[in-house]
Amino acid sequence: MTKGVPHVDAFRRGWVGLALFFSALVLMPILVLEFRGSEAGGSELTAAESAAARQETPAPGAGTPTSAVPGVLVRFDGIVEGAYLHDFQRITLVTMGDVDGIVYTLTGPTGKQYIVNAPEPPYTFAPHPNGWETTEVINGPYSLKATAGNPGINPATISFWIYNTSANSGQPS
Repeated sequence: MTKGVPHVDAFRRGWVGLALFFSALVLMPILVLEFRGSEAGGSELTAAESAAARQETPAPGAGTPTSAVPGVLVRFDGIVEGAYLHDFQRITLVTMGDVDGIVYTLTGPTGKQYIVNAPEPPYTFAPHPNGWETTEVINGPYSLKATAGNPGINPATISFWIYNTSANSGQPS
């Protein structure tokens, strides 16, 4: 029976340890920068993910849930809070889980509300084909509220301004 040379095994283990050490040195700055970036601009998604995780984790001994887990409205995509919009816009809503469709309510400077249904993903606010032609509304402050069809989900709202050089009066057609 031939035994391995003890100093060769130790040598191999040493290389594995060094490889792991250098991998950690290379990856650590990348992970720290990604974490700091998520704190600055991506905390919205992290909060929604943690909320979904809390909803999906059953209590110990509770067994399997009997109903579908409600979803989460994560964020609007294609728009930021307080933005000035003009011309054609494509605004969607990023969601997680089962939201059972979205009902958008647009409220403009006159106070009149305009409702758009988005029954399936991608949940696009589309009073016009594939988006919204903002030249069809008057300039001013607007808010867009997204309400999930699933009543257990909190609505999401974003405010913005429409500023077109040749805006018509009226609501989207």
